[in-house]
Amino acid sequence: MDVIWSARAKKDLAAIWDYYSPRSMRAAVRILEDIKLDVRRVSENPLLAPKELLLEEREENFRSVVVRKLFKIVYFFDEDKITVASIWDCRRAPSRLIRLLS
Repeated sequence: MDVIWSARAKKDLAAIWDYYSPRSMRAAVRILEDIKLDVRRVSENPLLAPKELLLEEREENFRSVVVRKLFKIVYFFDEDKITVASIWDCRRAPSRLIRLLS
């Protein structure tokens, strides 16, 4: 399946890079590689991850997969593509995710 990265998800990746790379280039690279690997896995099997309960009221059928216990890849899909909506930092307040993707 094709993967579309939303503007929000691209911004999230950049923020992750900007935060971790000055502290540890190695950690920054590994985190982004892990995120991209899990996105690739999801593209091969979109039903891999459970539904995102915080967003179950939304029209899109959001799902999420946790990466390194720190980040959630929040996505939805249709017949031919997956849209990565956000890379969510799990340490943030859950209510912000709901507002962000509203």
